[in-house]
Amino acid sequence: DDVQVNAYRLHAAQADGHIVRGVVEAASEPDAGARLVERGLYPVRLAETVQTSRPAASRRDLAIVFRSIAALVVAGVPLERALAASDPVARGPLKAAIADARRELLAGRTLSQGLTAAHGVVPAVVVGMVRAGERGGRLAPALDEAALHLEQEAELVAQVRQALAYPLVLAV
Repeated sequence: DDVQVNAYRLHAAQADGHIVRGVVEAASEPDAGARLVERGLYPVRLAETVQTSRPAASRRDLAIVFRSIAALVVAGVPLERALAASDPVARGPLKAAIADARRELLAGRTLSQGLTAAHGVVPAVVVGMVRAGERGGRLAPALDEAALHLEQEAELVAQVRQALAYPLVLAV
């Protein structure tokens, strides 16, 4: 299940001969070609793209978004709609990561796979918590635990910053 997924830039022909361009994610180049054929496209050119990592989102922003998603899923809202509803509270690289995760979900992938595709925006420990929840059939509690973990991390970061700032105030 933990297959490395790569992005492939594509040029493919439709049945009418029209050329389409885009990106497809797959475990390998042959897998990418097979995915295109399944969609009725004929690969003309596939090239693996170089993945750059995005800047990590702040723990506070992550905590807010994951708390929102968790609350909605616990209330019985489908995951895809919970992601869409949580989009307005996300900002910066996290907003793009949530939108990408939602697209991945709509394409039939899991939330953890979608979050992994965000390339560094969501910490690996949080992705692991979500993956464990998916595999154990307990996604809602896993999202809730991830939100709690992120809130605690954000609080710890704030306390450390405050503790480091205090000696600077005394030195002035």
